Amino acid sequence: VEQQQTVLRCDDLACLTRRALADLNLGSEISVGPFTCVGQVLRHLQWHWAHHSAQINLLRKALGYEYEWTFH
Repeated sequence: VEQQQTVLRCDDLACLTRRALADLNLGSEISVGPFTCVGQVLRHLQWHWAHHSAQINLLRKALGYEYEWTFH
């Protein structure tokens, strides 16, 4: 039975991710849509997150809030 972990901070998420991916070979071949290896999927997810983070912060700026783009 897997235990569910609660992630309260970005640091917790980073540690959880490092543990989950520690034994993963980024060159491992897979077939997920257009992706052929694990590294491509992870890079796409990273790009996707950065893209939407920028969109959200541009909306914040348009509404008069401070633009606070970070990569945490």
